[in-house]
Order: sequence, then structure tokens, then C-alpha cells
Amino acid sequence: MNLDVLSVAPVNTFDILDPVTIVSLATAVSYVIIFFIVPRINRNFKESGSWISTYEFLVKNNLVSLTAKDAARAQQTGAVMLDVRPAEEFSGGFVEDSLSVPLYRPIQGWGAAANLRRAGFAFFGSTGSELNPDWLQQVQGQIKKGTHVVVMCSRGGSLASQSSTYGYESRSLKAAFLLMQAGYSNVLHLKGGIEQWERDDLPLLAYYEDDDDDDIDGGEPITGGEFGWFQNTIGSSA
Repeated sequence: MNLDVLSVAPVNTFDILDPVTIVSLATAVSYVIIFFIVPRINRNFKESGSWISTYEFLVKNNLVSLTAKDAARAQQTGAVMLDVRPAEEFSGGFVEDSLSVPLYRPIQGWGAAANLRRAGFAFFGSTGSELNPDWLQQVQGQIKKGTHVVVMCSRGGSLASQSSTYGYESRSLKAAFLLMQAGYSNVLHLKGGIEQWERDDLPLLAYYEDDDDDDIDGGEPITGGEFGWFQNTIGSSA
């Protein structure tokens, strides 16, 4: 029996995939790398606990979320405003006399796990971050447990369950959880975060660079006054 031999031209897989499919596949791969592969390579990249357990703890312990104006009044009566945003976000606009202790930090180290995590975040246009392992210790070194603390981030997140069964996760809610677990009994949460503070026309300060591109000595914020610095009244009608 004679069999005809067919000659089949090689096919490039990417020639039969449209751009949308390629992007979707790449996104899926990045997601798997960030949230499944990396945590198994290095457990330090996996945050303890889940958002659901954090949410349930905060609801059970009656975390109070303040409006921006109520938070401003709380500060006037002695509450500490604890800003957990990254330093670069903080410097762009912050509440006067607030304390900056970033909950997250840039990814540390250059091992396989760290580089994989960086690569995954880079796909989404981010440099990537990880939970600051020294965060609680840094806070404890500056705020006593009996102090009223208003925790804030950019958007604030929410414990309300109208749109989502478990509210909306945020850095400030995570920080409130960590503080309450550590024994802080007077923890409050800024509803809507700094963005809501600005929308409510409350004043923010910002770091300033002079014409010589030199930072203000000591990294002090703009406060106005005898040295000629000006106050950046972001969100303020004053």
C-alpha cells in the first residue's frame, strides 16, 4: 500500500491568536505569577489572613468610620491622624500634623521570588509593593495604645455591604485591623480617605521644592510664615 505523505507548513501559534486573546493570556499568566506562584516560593510575600476575616473582625469589634469633617474635629480634640499611604503619596498632600507610617513598602531583595513579583506588577504598570513587616513596631514606637487614632489612606475603603458582601478592602482598614489586634482600643477610620477630605474642602499641606530643586531642610512640610514657604491649600477655600 502506498501512502501519500502530506507536507504541512509549520504554524506560528501567535499567528492564529488575535491581540485581545494574547493580552488576556498574558494578564492571566501575570495574575497566576503574582498571586499563586510567588507566595509559594516565599511565604513572606503572602499576607497573613484574608480580607473576609479582616472584615468580619472589624465589623464584630465595631470599627467606627468617621467623615472627613468629624475626623478633623477628632484631631482638634487630640486624636492622632495616622496616614498609611506610601511616602510619595503622602508628600503630595497630607493632613497637617499627621503621622506618616506606610503600611506597604517597595519590594525588597533581588531573589527569584522578589523578581517574579516585580515582573508581575510591572505588567500592570506598577513597581510593586509588599506589606511592611516593621509597620506595627514603627507605630508602637510613636503612638501609645490608649491614644485615639484615625487611620487613613487614599480612598478609605468601606465596611458597608450594600454593593459588596464584604465591603471594600483598603490599606487603612487593614491598618485598623492590625492596630486593634495589637491592643489599640481607640481606633477610628477615615471614611473616603484623603480623597474625601479634599472633596470636603478641608486643607492639605504638601512638600515643596525651591527653584534650585533642593528639598526643604529636614524634609519639613510647607507651613507658611517667616521663612517664606507657602501653604499648599489643596482642597481648601481658605
